[in-house]
Amino acid sequence: MANRKVLAYSHTIDYDSPSRWMYYGKVDHVTNSNENSDIQVNWYYRTCSVCSMNFDWQETLTVAGVSNYHRSGARRIRAKISSNWKNYHVYFRKWETDPWIHDY
Repeated sequence: MANRKVLAYSHTIDYDSPSRWMYYGKVDHVTNSNENSDIQVNWYYRTCSVCSMNFDWQETLTVAGVSNYHRSGARRIRAKISSNWKNYHVYFRKWETDPWIHDY
């Protein structure tokens, strides 16, 4: 039987914007030497305080990739990240010209 790369993830964590009305999110893949260091990023948003989170889109990052997200008018945005090594950084900001706030 040939060797196969297993694409399962050990950790799945939700990162919500630290305050409401933050419209930009970014996830940086941090390169490491571990096997299967890919991460999967799912972006969600909520438009009202009683609304549930709505899935927007998904991206798989490899080798120092970056996932950028922008959702105008979102009350809250969320990055749901699946990884094996927690090899990433998560950032949020309100406006495009604001500095990034490091969440993890």
